[in-house]
Amino acid sequence: MESIEELLKNNPKKLVGLRQVLRGLNEDTLWCVIMSSNCDEGIKREVLALTRVKKVKVVSGITMEQLGSLCGIDVKASTVGLIRD
Repeated sequence: MESIEELLKNNPKKLVGLRQVLRGLNEDTLWCVIMSSNCDEGIKREVLALTRVKKVKVVSGITMEQLGSLCGIDVKASTVGLIRD
């Protein structure tokens, strides 16, 4: 399995942040969601419920700070969605 760093590097088309990820899930444009391990429990429940319905892969294991940094932004990121080709 690819690491989170490899997933982000190998899939440049992504949506960063909760609102963007929820929209991408609702529009069926995502194949994978990367969720930070320290995001709010309410965010986790909402995103996980939708990924189960949409049958989208979920990967976790890094902090919000690390996820934001890997995405090249100066703020924390709770979720990132990888867009289908």
